[in-house]
Amino acid sequence: MTWNGLITLSAMGATMVLTYLFQVVMARWLTTQEYGELSAILAALNVVTIPIFGLCMAITRDVASARVAATQHLVTLLRPYVVRVAAVTVGMIVGLLALSSWLGAFLQLSSLTPLVFLALLVTFTNAVGTSRAVLLGLHDFASVAVNQIVEALSRLVSASAIAVYGLAAAAGFGGYLVGLGVALVLVLWRVPRRVRPRESAPWPDGDVSGRGVAEAVSVSSSDRDISWPAIIVTGTFIVLLNIDLIVVKHFLPPDVAGQYAAISMLAKALFVITNAFDVVLFPSASAARAAGGDDSAHLQRALLSIGLIVIPILVVYWLIGAPLVDRFFGPRYAGVGPLLFPYAVAVTLLGLGTLIARYRLAVGRGVHSGALVGAAAAAIAAFAGFHATLEQVVGVLLLTGIGTVVLGLTGIRGRT
Repeated sequence: MTWNGLITLSAMGATMVLTYLFQVVMARWLTTQEYGELSAILAALNVVTIPIFGLCMAITRDVASARVAATQHLVTLLRPYVVRVAAVTVGMIVGLLALSSWLGAFLQLSSLTPLVFLALLVTFTNAVGTSRAVLLGLHDFASVAVNQIVEALSRLVSASAIAVYGLAAAAGFGGYLVGLGVALVLVLWRVPRRVRPRESAPWPDGDVSGRGVAEAVSVSSSDRDISWPAIIVTGTFIVLLNIDLIVVKHFLPPDVAGQYAAISMLAKALFVITNAFDVVLFPSASAARAAGGDDSAHLQRALLSIGLIVIPILVVYWLIGAPLVDRFFGPRYAGVGPLLFPYAVAVTLLGLGTLIARYRLAVGRGVHSGALVGAAAAAIAAFAGFHATLEQVVGVLLLTGIGTVVLGLTGIRGRT
């Protein structure tokens, strides 16, 4: 856990730096309205692809459990997931086409071009995410780390080149597409080499055809079928982490949305840190449970490591948040600097809530789905009533973060 956590954290640290540079370049090249549109589309991407993130959690857990059980025929295990991912992706594209006019008006987009990019981003994101989920389940954290760094670097370089050549308005979306395209090529090269069946290593029951996949994985039928609980857990927190950007883009002026997107980038860097340990914790806890080991030790180490890293950053945001915003993004964004600290605390709490909920799912003690859906519904209702100022939006997000942590810790030692 510690070594893999350091690999993942180092990769995410490098990715975060490259992403910061990308955001700084875009904030300075784009108008505040264009930057707000870019951030809103990326937030919409995270929400639209919720079903795929849930399926990716299920893939990671099943592959990790199969790895513990010495299962070799992962192709048989993965085939149904590939079909599901493809079907869901097609459904997403059709839905975006059908709702394009409404989405353009709701997000106050200057044209429908950003929605075309959104459809392309959905396709690439689903393919890359599914492949990375397989590698995570195989504990190939190094490959995932390299893939993430290469994606971020390709995005930064390509977006900068597009902006320099006079196409600044398309630089953000173009950079994202190039980054995902490069990542997809690399991951499609890596995955087949890790999941290729080896005839010299048959199933424990002698079934070299792979038909005995269900019996070979030493978890119960109900534990294996975690797609829906995984979708609910992942979907709830993705909505909570992105809905504020959508609310601000819809209700407040475009320039204000662009300013808010800047502090969102700085604050959500803390979620990247919690997610670095979350990415390792989920398959590690799944494997520990399948092997009959102590899964709680993984959670404790993850929480301690997160605290040692995140708390000093929060102190910096508290002391010099406004100058940081001015330094990174320029004077156009300085007015929202005082909101950085409470926003960062809210994001940190949501990150911890995500980690705890995913840990409970990994070890078979999941948070009740109805409670999670209720939390998301309550947050949406609160945003609907309190969105007149950025202070109100951040306040709702902070209370929501507190609520998700309390919900995750309630009954964590019991079974649901």
